[in-house]
Amino acid sequence: MFKNFFFIIFLSLFFVSFLEASNEKINQQIYELKTSQDYAKKINDEKITLIMGQIIQKENEIKELEKELKNYVNKEDLQREINYQNNRIEDINSSVDRLSIIVSISIGLFGILITGIVIFFAFRFERIARVQADKEVKSWIDEKADKEFKPKVDSYLAQIDGRAKKLFEKNEGLTEVLEDKIKSLDKYTEEEKKELEEEAEEIKSSKNESDYTFEDKYKLFVSKYVNENYKEALEDLNILEKEDLNDNNLLKVLWAKATTLEQMKEEESAIKVYDEIINKLDNTSNLKEYAIALGCKGNILGKNKKYQEAIELYSMIVNKLRNSTRPDILKHVTHGLISKFETNMIINKKNSKKDLDLYYKLVEDKKSELIVYKMLALLEKAKDSEVDEELISWKEEFKDILIEDWSFTELKTWANSFEDKEVKERLLRYIDIFEKHNESVEEN
Repeated sequence: MFKNFFFIIFLSLFFVSFLEASNEKINQQIYELKTSQDYAKKINDEKITLIMGQIIQKENEIKELEKELKNYVNKEDLQREINYQNNRIEDINSSVDRLSIIVSISIGLFGILITGIVIFFAFRFERIARVQADKEVKSWIDEKADKEFKPKVDSYLAQIDGRAKKLFEKNEGLTEVLEDKIKSLDKYTEEEKKELEEEAEEIKSSKNESDYTFEDKYKLFVSKYVNENYKEALEDLNILEKEDLNDNNLLKVLWAKATTLEQMKEEESAIKVYDEIINKLDNTSNLKEYAIALGCKGNILGKNKKYQEAIELYSMIVNKLRNSTRPDILKHVTHGLISKFETNMIINKKNSKKDLDLYYKLVEDKKSELIVYKMLALLEKAKDSEVDEELISWKEEFKDILIEDWSFTELKTWANSFEDKEVKERLLRYIDIFEKHNESVEEN
C-alpha cells in the first residue's frame, strides 16, 4: 500500500520538477526573446540614426549641388530634383517605420505564442499527472485496499452482529417469558410491568397508529394485560385477530385471548378459544404448545367440576407425548399425570398402575417433581386421619424445593365438598400449610 503511495508522491514531484524545469527553460527563452527584441530595437535605432545621418549628408550634398548648379540649371529643374529627393527620403522613413512596426509586432506575437505554449504544456502535464494519480489510487484500491481493510471491516461487522444478536436474544427471551406468564396466568413483577409500560409509551410517541407493526400492537396489548386492564386488552385482541396474520401470529393472539378471557372469568368463551388452538396444533410438530393448550382447557374444566372431561384431556397429553425423547416435552407428560392424579383423588378414583409406573420412570428421584405427588399422597391419607408426623418429614425432605406451576383452587373446592366438618377442617389446614410452603422456603 505504502509503496504505491510513495510512487504516486514521487511521480507527482517528478512532474512538478519537470514543469519547473520547463518554466525555467521557457523563461530563459522569453528572456532571450526580450533581449533579441532589445537588440533588434537597438539595431533599428542605429539604422535609423545611420539613415538620418545619410539624409543629413544628402541634404548637405544637395545644398552644395544647389550652389554648384545654381549657374547651370534653372529653378524648375532644381525644384524638381529637390522634390524627388524629398520623396525618396519620405519613402525611406516610411519603410523604416513599417519595418520597426513589423519587427515589434513579430516579437510581441512570438512572445505570446511562447507564453501560450508554456501554459498549454503546464495544463497538459498537470492533467496527465492527475489522470495517472487517479489510476494509481484506483489500482491500489482494487488490489490492496480490500486486503488491508476487509479483515477490520469484517471484525467490526462481527462485533455489531454480536451485539445485535445479544439484544435480540434478550428481547426474545423477555417475550418468551411474558408469553409463558400469560399462558400460565402468572403475575408480573413490578420491573416487568415498568419495562412493558416504557415500551408501550415509546411506541405511542414514536409512531403513528397506522404505522404500528404486529409486534407493536401485541406489546400494547401486553402492557394493558399486565395492568389488569383486561377489557381494553381484549378489544385490542379482537381487532388484531381480524387482520391478515400468519399462523404464528394468529396463535399468539389466540393464546392471549384465551388467557384474557380466563382472567375476566369468561371461562366458557376461553374454552372455545382453547379448542381453536388445539385444532390448529393437532398433527403438528408443536407438541409443547399442544400440551399446554390441553392442560389449560383441562384446568378450566376441573375448576368447573367437569372432572371426567378434564381427565380425558390429561390422558390425551400423556398418550400423545409419552414416547418423546425431549425433556421439555416429557415435562408436560409429568404435569399431565400429576393433574390426572389430583383429579382422580378428587373424584375418589384410584390411579392406574400404568400411570404410576410411567410417572416414577419420568421423575425418578427429582424432588422438584416428587414434591407435588407426595403432597397429594398425604392429602389422600388425611381424609381418614392426621398426618402431622408425615408432614414434618415432607417439610424436611423438600425444605429447599418450591412448588411450581400449581393451583390449590381445586384442592380447596374438593376439601369443602366434604360434609364431615372435622375432615373438611383437617384437609383445609393441611392445604393451607402446603400453599404457604414456598414462603417458608424463600424465608430460609
